[in-house]
Amino acid sequence: MNAGLSGKLLEIRGKFVNSLPERKERLIALHSKLTAGTCTANDMDELRFIVHKIHGLAGTLGFTTLGSFAASLELEVNATIEKGGYSNTFCDGVVTLIGHVQDAIDA
Repeated sequence: MNAGLSGKLLEIRGKFVNSLPERKERLIALHSKLTAGTCTANDMDELRFIVHKIHGLAGTLGFTTLGSFAASLELEVNATIEKGGYSNTFCDGVVTLIGHVQDAIDA
Protein backbone atom coordinates (compact mmCIF):
# COMPACT_ATOMS: atom_id res chain seq x y z
CA MET A 1 0.00 0.00 0.00
CA ASN A 2 1.42 3.37 -0.89
CA ALA A 3 1.94 6.03 1.77
CA GLY A 4 -0.77 8.31 0.37
CA LEU A 5 -3.39 5.59 0.50
CA SER A 6 -2.25 4.48 3.94
CA GLY A 7 -2.48 8.04 5.22
CA LYS A 8 -5.96 8.44 3.76
CA LEU A 9 -7.13 5.21 5.40
CA LEU A 10 -5.75 6.40 8.73
CA GLU A 11 -7.66 9.65 8.30
CA ILE A 12 -10.89 7.79 7.51
CA ARG A 13 -10.29 5.45 10.45
CA GLY A 14 -9.84 8.46 12.74
CA LYS A 15 -13.09 10.01 11.53
CA PHE A 16 -14.88 6.71 12.04
CA VAL A 17 -13.58 6.35 15.60
CA ASN A 18 -14.51 9.97 16.32
CA SER A 19 -18.08 9.24 15.15
CA LEU A 20 -18.49 6.26 17.47
CA PRO A 21 -19.29 8.06 20.75
CA GLU A 22 -22.30 9.78 19.15
CA ARG A 23 -23.41 6.53 17.52
CA LYS A 24 -23.04 4.77 20.86
CA GLU A 25 -25.24 7.36 22.57
CA ARG A 26 -27.90 6.95 19.87
CA LEU A 27 -27.73 3.16 20.23
CA ILE A 28 -28.20 3.51 23.99
CA ALA A 29 -31.21 5.79 23.46
CA LEU A 30 -32.72 3.43 20.90
CA HIS A 31 -32.14 0.44 23.18
CA SER A 32 -33.99 2.29 25.95
CA LYS A 33 -36.93 2.79 23.60
CA LEU A 34 -36.83 -0.88 22.61
CA THR A 35 -36.93 -2.08 26.20
CA ALA A 36 -39.64 0.44 27.11
CA GLY A 37 -41.77 -0.63 24.15
CA THR A 38 -41.84 2.89 22.73
CA CYS A 39 -39.71 2.28 19.63
CA THR A 40 -41.30 3.74 16.49
CA ALA A 41 -40.81 2.83 12.85
CA ASN A 42 -38.55 5.88 12.52
CA ASP A 43 -36.48 4.65 15.46
CA MET A 44 -36.07 1.26 13.79
CA ASP A 45 -35.01 2.98 10.57
CA GLU A 46 -32.44 4.98 12.54
CA LEU A 47 -31.18 1.78 14.18
CA ARG A 48 -30.89 0.14 10.76
CA PHE A 49 -28.95 3.15 9.42
CA ILE A 50 -26.50 3.23 12.36
CA VAL A 51 -25.87 -0.52 12.26
CA HIS A 52 -25.45 -0.42 8.46
CA LYS A 53 -22.89 2.41 8.69
CA ILE A 54 -20.92 0.57 11.37
CA HIS A 55 -21.07 -2.68 9.40
CA GLY A 56 -19.93 -0.96 6.21
CA LEU A 57 -16.83 0.66 7.64
CA ALA A 58 -15.68 -1.26 10.71
CA GLY A 59 -14.20 -4.32 9.05
CA THR A 60 -12.47 -2.32 6.34
CA LEU A 61 -10.86 -0.08 8.94
CA GLY A 62 -9.54 -2.90 11.12
CA PHE A 63 -12.40 -3.37 13.59
CA THR A 64 -13.13 -6.95 12.58
CA THR A 65 -15.19 -8.01 15.60
CA LEU A 66 -17.29 -4.86 15.48
CA GLY A 67 -17.84 -5.21 11.73
CA SER A 68 -18.78 -8.88 11.93
CA PHE A 69 -21.22 -8.35 14.77
CA ALA A 70 -22.76 -5.32 13.08
CA ALA A 71 -23.23 -7.40 9.91
CA SER A 72 -25.19 -10.07 11.77
CA LEU A 73 -27.20 -7.49 13.70
CA GLU A 74 -28.01 -5.67 10.47
CA LEU A 75 -29.65 -8.85 9.18
CA GLU A 76 -31.64 -9.09 12.42
CA VAL A 77 -32.71 -5.44 12.23
CA ASN A 78 -33.91 -5.91 8.66
CA ALA A 79 -35.82 -9.08 9.56
CA THR A 80 -37.31 -7.40 12.62
CA ILE A 81 -38.51 -4.44 10.57
CA GLU A 82 -40.08 -6.81 8.03
CA LYS A 83 -41.95 -8.94 10.55
CA GLY A 84 -42.64 -6.24 13.14
CA GLY A 85 -42.04 -6.68 16.83
CA TYR A 86 -38.78 -7.66 18.45
CA SER A 87 -37.53 -10.08 21.08
CA ASN A 88 -35.33 -9.85 24.15
CA THR A 89 -32.62 -11.56 22.12
CA PHE A 90 -32.78 -8.74 19.60
CA CYS A 91 -32.48 -6.16 22.40
CA ASP A 92 -29.52 -8.10 23.80
CA GLY A 93 -27.87 -7.85 20.39
CA VAL A 94 -28.09 -4.06 20.54
CA VAL A 95 -26.42 -4.15 23.98
CA THR A 96 -23.66 -6.36 22.60
CA LEU A 97 -23.13 -3.95 19.70
CA ILE A 98 -22.85 -1.07 22.18
CA GLY A 99 -20.09 -3.03 23.96
CA HIS A 100 -18.23 -3.63 20.69
CA VAL A 101 -18.53 0.07 19.84
CA GLN A 102 -17.04 0.94 23.23
CA ASP A 103 -14.19 -1.51 22.61
CA ALA A 104 -13.43 0.25 19.31
CA ILE A 105 -13.49 3.64 21.03
CA ASP A 106 -11.05 2.35 23.67
CA ALA A 107 -8.71 0.72 21.12
